[in-house]
Amino acid sequence: MNKAVNGQKMLAEKMGYGGGDAPHSSAKTEVLADATTIQVRSDGSVEVKNAAGETLEGEAAFQAVQASREFKQEGEQALADIEIEKQKEIGENNAKRARRVEIGKEFSDRNRAAAENEIILNEALTLAGRATQGAGGKALERLSQIVPGVDVTDEAALDSALKRMALDQLQKFKGPTTDFEFGVVQDISGKLGNAQSSNIARIKALKRNNWFMREQVRQYRNWKGDPNEFAFNFNEMRGFGNKAFTLQEIQNTAVHNNWTIEETLTNLNKRFATK
Repeated sequence: MNKAVNGQKMLAEKMGYGGGDAPHSSAKTEVLADATTIQVRSDGSVEVKNAAGETLEGEAAFQAVQASREFKQEGEQALADIEIEKQKEIGENNAKRARRVEIGKEFSDRNRAAAENEIILNEALTLAGRATQGAGGKALERLSQIVPGVDVTDEAALDSALKRMALDQLQKFKGPTTDFEFGVVQDISGKLGNAQSSNIARIKALKRNNWFMREQVRQYRNWKGDPNEFAFNFNEMRGFGNKAFTLQEIQNTAVHNNWTIEETLTNLNKRFATK
């Protein structure tokens, strides 16, 4: 065994190809990631060539092989890291989608229940208005069913019961303007001179609250960000001919004039529509 072959065998062993006197049934060639070629001969010696086809020997050959293997490992690790991040992103997106559906369902269920409750309360407030004008019989009978335990012929007692119902409705179904409308309803009796006007004002306060609850659902459905970071936008603009107002301004106008939001939108359209 000459010195060159012996050196090649030692190089092969250093590279992890056996080397020494280990028998090799056949020669094999391995092409590494950077096109470095390793040819292991049947006698256990090894020949290393770089991408340019130049033969490398000794430490230069070993360093070239090591660098190529490290390059491959780094590439594999980078791919593994990318896959981990990809799976993490998929998991986060799935969680966001699930949360978006969950919040959307909460909004929809709450709005549906609020609308159903509003029908009953509106009926009670409307019947109470008729009762104060002298309507009796069926109106009073239906009122007594809606507010059991209350003397519906006692205007003060009925007014107190209806106010409590309106406040309970607002507390049960929270929307972006609920806290504000709660204060409006609390102050109604002291500001308006008769029970009928008070009941009409309460109906409109509830309708405003429910309008903004529906608007909240619309904004949420258009929200593209994290569902947990959604917040109602009172600064959203609505156009009326040559003028535009924020939702906050529309709400303020509605409350000031004792209008529903629908009445407010209609009146603003009439006033500012382009001639």
